[in-house]
Amino acid sequence: MDRWRELPDPNAWGVTPETAWLLTHWRSHRFGDMAMIIAWQTINAVRRPGSKRFTRGFLVVTPGVTIRDRLRVLQPNDPDS
Repeated sequence: MDRWRELPDPNAWGVTPETAWLLTHWRSHRFGDMAMIIAWQTINAVRRPGSKRFTRGFLVVTPGVTIRDRLRVLQPNDPDS
């Protein structure tokens, strides 16, 4: 994650347009790496449904019920998503 933050030119990233948009957004906002990876995979999977490079499913393991409940906002059908 730190390597892409150090690259100043988005044209040098060699990524999809969606990934470039996310990386640009993430340069000005700090998010947890778990959340960043899920967002990146999901957006690219939806935009490229035939690609085998991106997944649409995730297994998130949490250390307890409280954290699990807080992560429910990551589910697309959650009203706070």
